[in-house]
Amino acid sequence: GSFRVLTLTSCLCDTGYYEARQTNCLACSYTCQTCNVTFSQCISCNASNHRTVLLGNACPCDPGYFNAGSSMCQQCHYSCLTCWGVGLTGCSTCNTTIRTLSSGQCLCLAGKYDNGVNSTCDPCDSRCLTCSAGTPLSCISCNSTLQRSL
Repeated sequence: GSFRVLTLTSCLCDTGYYEARQTNCLACSYTCQTCNVTFSQCISCNASNHRTVLLGNACPCDPGYFNAGSSMCQQCHYSCLTCWGVGLTGCSTCNTTIRTLSSGQCLCLAGKYDNGVNSTCDPCDSRCLTCSAGTPLSCISCNSTLQRSL
């Protein structure tokens, strides 16, 4: 098909297509909702695909989402601020007030542990320096200032 729609008395390209050589309508990049001149020159973005901000002529994924090669951006792991891929090891940046980036993971700072639910880090028991949960029996390392050892 020609991917055209009649608007008043003109045959315009459908949403998601652009005018190419005055006869054909070609598909826009999957990142664009609408485009102009070339397939990758976006003029609007699709918020339902987690692409809400038009930067220059591009529709990057919203913060907390990444481009997985389709129109719909994929959500980052809850521990990531931004990411390049899926899962626990796909983080690019972390909320540095509570986490640190290590080998693609956003790890909780010393004295806190990942509760497995959201981006916040919960406090370890006061006897632990690092821990896997909030109980005295979940220490990974001890708070040496309290003269404690595993």
